[in-house]
Amino acid sequence: MNNIFRKKTFIYNSYVNTSTPPAATPTVTLDDIYHTQQRHSEQIGQLQQQQDRIEAYLQQLCQHFNNLTPDCIAVPERS
Repeated sequence: MNNIFRKKTFIYNSYVNTSTPPAATPTVTLDDIYHTQQRHSEQIGQLQQQQDRIEAYLQQLCQHFNNLTPDCIAVPERS
């Protein structure tokens, strides 16, 4: 019985010693997180400005259609 235990221990130790270490994980600092958050905030602001411009254009387009056909009212839908 003791001999079987030694073999299993040897096999386990051999596996542990020869297994490859996990891939290195890059270090993330609070500064990295802050800059990423700032970049995302700027992108969100730009997207909101684009959305506002598109909505203003749609309002103008609907107004134009309303002037062409007063009996049919066009209103942009918001999703």
